[in-house]
Amino acid sequence: MVSPVEAERVKLLANWFDRASTAMLTIGIFAPLAAAIYTQPSGTISTLVYAFGCIFWFAGAYLLHWLAIRTLGRLS
Repeated sequence: MVSPVEAERVKLLANWFDRASTAMLTIGIFAPLAAAIYTQPSGTISTLVYAFGCIFWFAGAYLLHWLAIRTLGRLS
């Protein structure tokens, strides 16, 4: 059985992982996409760089979210 204090610490750690994954999506995917939409076409970088960046940031966000799920699994 997990003590209430330990359960709360596990929940806080899982929340931290989930918030970090949300931040990775915002910084790595949504912000560059908005910048590409609202800037002049001559000031943007190639689509290939955006594609690889999205894959990298999305994979990192997924990994952090998966870690949050695994962390919460320790409670059962």
